[in-house]
Amino acid sequence: MGEQLYRRALEHAHGQGATTIETVVLASNEDGLGFAEAHGFVEFDRYVLPGDTVAYIDLRLA
Repeated sequence: MGEQLYRRALEHAHGQGATTIETVVLASNEDGLGFAEAHGFVEFDRYVLPGDTVAYIDLRLA
């Protein structure tokens, strides 16, 4: 189901003229990171919000 949602959202974004697709995944979400990387996303930033201990990872579709 996730694959279908991803494909549909990507098609919609491109249909609206998007040229850059980005997502944010918690570093502790191994499945989410794996899904993003398997679909061509690459990390471009990593940060921890004040008071948090788990990093957020910004990824961009290559």
